[in-house]
Amino acid sequence: LITDDTHYLDAFIREAWITSQLDHPNIIKTHQVGIDQNNCPFFTMDLKNGSNLAQIIKSISHKNSSHELNLSELLDIFIKICDAIAHAHSINILHLDLKPANIQIGEYGEVIVCDWGLAKIIGGEKSINLHREILDLDLIDTPAPDIKGTPAYMSPEQVRGEGTSQLSDIYSLAAILYELITLSPTIN
Repeated sequence: LITDDTHYLDAFIREAWITSQLDHPNIIKTHQVGIDQNNCPFFTMDLKNGSNLAQIIKSISHKNSSHELNLSELLDIFIKICDAIAHAHSINILHLDLKPANIQIGEYGEVIVCDWGLAKIIGGEKSINLHREILDLDLIDTPAPDIKGTPAYMSPEQVRGEGTSQLSDIYSLAAILYELITLSPTIN
């Protein structure tokens, strides 16, 4: 990542820091966060092979034989996604961009929630306690001046810019569940 734009650097560091706080088998792992010899921040994460959930849903709906998952198996995947988000919520972190494309299904059935770039920390100073003061993070939940996310999966309050809460992620989970059950996107 080579850029002089501090906005992108801040977002990059913020995503790395938030993701590194999430220690759960169904959340992408951050192994290292640091600064390289050129003073550029970096982080390393697991390399995931396989397909994302959006690709799998599309494959199943088109009767592509490469993904043969039944409803029970799809619901097992959904439960693992919910477990990951429950963990994040337990330490007051919101994902805010949950969608099938951000769920990686590994070659051996691993379910990994990825892309925590829009994540937000709520709950004030006591939510998680690792050197928060050195980063300019969202310590309280305030409406963002610009709305970010994927509209088909965003809660109405998130779309309207009225703030976010754990209910925002739960709304997104419901949209994912709808897709898993119907094998069709929430919006065509």
